[in-house]
Amino acid sequence: MVSADQRVCDICGDAIPRGVTYCVGYTTPDVLKSWFEDVPDLLPTFVFSNDSRPGDCGHLATYQFSMTTNPTIEGARAVVLQAADCGRLEELCGRCTDFFELVHGRSNGAVVTAEILAPLPEKVASGVKVIFGIEQDDELVGVTELLSGFPASNEWYVGLLVLQPDSRGSGLGTAVWRGMRAWMEEQGARVVRLVVQKQNASARMFWEKQRFVVEEEIVGTFGALVSPAWRFSVRLG
Repeated sequence: MVSADQRVCDICGDAIPRGVTYCVGYTTPDVLKSWFEDVPDLLPTFVFSNDSRPGDCGHLATYQFSMTTNPTIEGARAVVLQAADCGRLEELCGRCTDFFELVHGRSNGAVVTAEILAPLPEKVASGVKVIFGIEQDDELVGVTELLSGFPASNEWYVGLLVLQPDSRGSGLGTAVWRGMRAWMEEQGARVVRLVVQKQNASARMFWEKQRFVVEEEIVGTFGALVSPAWRFSVRLG
């Protein structure tokens, strides 16, 4: 049943999920993304449907497409980072060697940058990764990596949130999280998860202040390290 405030697809007549602006025909992610390469202030988000049948309505069969502005962050600006931003990101990672040595066992900014920009591993390939740079006065001072649609369509992960040392302790991290949280809710997120390694006690304190709770204890591979960790989650809405 379609509720009164929900639009329906002009092609198939089914309800279009909230946040989905366009219902597209059968195509590929690369084609869809190419349509909006020249629109830097808009962010395309693609959600893959496993019920994929060539020739069916795009709403049911392939990629649902929503267009939204980037997250709003008090005191900073969020920008989408792509391969062309490799140099800026490598410089930032070089300034954050303390963090990456602690959680990844790596201090080489180029290696860390390549890992951040790399495609998703096969085990989470059903999701969509978005990397946001955090800018102040046009300087890249932080980076966050979000994964949408994993393991379910309304479940997200924060894969990374790191600020350069000079920007820590200023309240910017909390502002970034609040902006990302509001943006993820707009995209339909209902649960957000993240993993904190046990050697990163300050990160646990930070995320608990944001009302994340421990779901389980795990042991995982993080860069060059195998570490015990906690999986945290928070419910939105």
